[in-house]
Amino acid sequence: MATTDITKELEELTAKFNALCDEQEKLPREGFAKVFEVLDGMEETFTPQHPYTENEDIINKALEITGHSSDEAFCRAFKRNNQIMIEGKNIQAKGLEIYAMQQHEKIKEEPKKPNEWQFVPIRIIASKEIVDNVINPILETDAKEGKGLYGNITDIPEEDESLDEWFDIEAYGIKCSLEPLYRDLQNYGVVDSVLGNDTIREYYLQVIKSLIYFIRDNTDKPNKIRNHISKTLKELDDIPAFGLLLQILLLQGLIKWFENVDLKKGDNGYNEACSLVQWIGEQLMIKEIGFCYFRWGEGDKEYLKPLCNYLLSTEIGEFVQDILFKKQIDCSNIIDGEHEARKIPKEAGNNEKTTDKISLPSELDTEKARKYFAKAINVGYMKKEDSNYKWIYGGEKGQARLGYFCNKIYSSPRPINKLEEFFGVKKLSASITNADNEAKRADVKKWRNEMNNNIFND
Repeated sequence: MATTDITKELEELTAKFNALCDEQEKLPREGFAKVFEVLDGMEETFTPQHPYTENEDIINKALEITGHSSDEAFCRAFKRNNQIMIEGKNIQAKGLEIYAMQQHEKIKEEPKKPNEWQFVPIRIIASKEIVDNVINPILETDAKEGKGLYGNITDIPEEDESLDEWFDIEAYGIKCSLEPLYRDLQNYGVVDSVLGNDTIREYYLQVIKSLIYFIRDNTDKPNKIRNHISKTLKELDDIPAFGLLLQILLLQGLIKWFENVDLKKGDNGYNEACSLVQWIGEQLMIKEIGFCYFRWGEGDKEYLKPLCNYLLSTEIGEFVQDILFKKQIDCSNIIDGEHEARKIPKEAGNNEKTTDKISLPSELDTEKARKYFAKAINVGYMKKEDSNYKWIYGGEKGQARLGYFCNKIYSSPRPINKLEEFFGVKKLSASITNADNEAKRADVKKWRNEMNNNIFND
C-alpha cells in the first residue's frame, strides 16, 4: 500500500473514531457505573480496560439487576455506549495495524532514536601516520595535564556582592536532607562507579553539604551564594576529566536537594530560590554539554555508563541530549553548546510567573477552571493570546495533554465545542475521552504524573 493511501485510510479511521467519541460524550451516562459494576462480576472478559461485552443477554440481566430494565431510554443509551466501545476498539485495532505500516515506512528514512547517553564525536582529518605519530601523543599528554581537548574551564562572571544589600530578602527556613540525592546516586550505580573510592565519595558528600549549609546561611545574599558555588567549581577545573564529573554531580546534587526542600509557593524567599535553581540549571547544562564533547575513550564510556544513565533520567540531561542530537542543532564546539545551554526554559527551574486575571467565557467559567487555568499558565503549560488561550505543553503532540487537562476540570456533558473554539483546536472530544483510560505507555504515565504534580496537586 502506498504511503498516501496509508495516510488517507488512517485519517478516515481517525475521523470515524472521533465521531464515535463525540457521540459517546453526548450520551446520558449517569447510572452506567452501577451496571458496569454488576457486569464486572458476570462477564469474565469485562475489565476497566475492556469495559464492554458482545453478550446482549448478560447486558439485559445486568440492567434488570440494577433496576433499569423498564427505563427504555436508559437501556438504549447503555447499549449504544456498549456498541460504541466495540466499534471504537475495532477502529483502534485497525488503526494500529495501519500505523505500524506507516511507521515501518518511516523507519527506512529516519535515524533510530538512541536510548542511551551519546557523546559528540571528534573527527581529525589527517593521514594515519600523522595521527599515530603526532596527534595521538599530543592528545595523550593533554589528557594527563587537562589541556587542549581535555581542558575544563569554568568561566562564570563574578557577581557584584555589594548589590545584595538592595535585594532585601528575608532568610527562609530550609530543611536539609541529602538522602533522596544519595539514594538516586546509589540506585543508578554512581556511588559504586564514579564515587566508588571512599576518599572521593567522602569529599563529594562534604562539599555538597557545605554548599547547602552556605545557601541556608546566606539566603539574603544571592550573589554571594552564586560566587561561592562558582569558586567551588573553579577549584575543580585543575583536575583533568574527573573534576568535570564532580562539577556535574555537585550541580545536579544542588538541584535534587532543592526539589526536596520544604519551601512552597507564597513562602518568603520562594521566588529567590527559584531564581537560584534556574541559574544552577544553566551552569549544569553548560557542564553537561562539555561532558558530551569530552574525548572519552571506550573504556571510559563503559565506566561512565551509570552516570550517563542517571543524567539521562534528569530533566536537564534529557534536554542536553535533545539539543545536541534529537533536534540536530549544529553545536560544532563547546562555545556553541554553551550558547544553546543559555536557552534553558524558565519553567525548568522557576515555575513562578506573573499571570493576568483569568477571564473565561460563561460556558467555561467556573471557580475550579479559573484556579487550574492560572496554575497551568504559572508552570508554562499554556499562555494567553488576546481573548483566548493557547496550549503549549507537549508541542505538536500537546492535544492529548490538553484533553487530560480539560477532563480533570469539566464534568460530563462537557462544553466541547466551546473548548475547541477557545483553544483553537479540533476533535478535542477524543482526547478528553481517552483521558479516562489507564495510561499504559511509560511516556504517557510520565507526563500525566508531571501534570498531576504541577497542577492538580491539591
